[in-house]
Amino acid sequence: MNMDSEEVDENSIDAEALQAQIDLSMSFAQSLVSSWLEPQEFPASSRNRDLEKDLTEYMKRPPR
Repeated sequence: MNMDSEEVDENSIDAEALQAQIDLSMSFAQSLVSSWLEPQEFPASSRNRDLEKDLTEYMKRPPR
């Protein structure tokens, strides 16, 4: 096997492959940790409902 024409630099880093591996590992870690936790309803969701209700009421008002 002649490696002269295709000399491989073992110290070179493929940034895209590295980032893909990091993303995959982080996704796995997030999935694992979220499987340990019970889903919780956040207080912001009730606030969002209040804002939506206020917006609906505002849209029903006649134009000035």
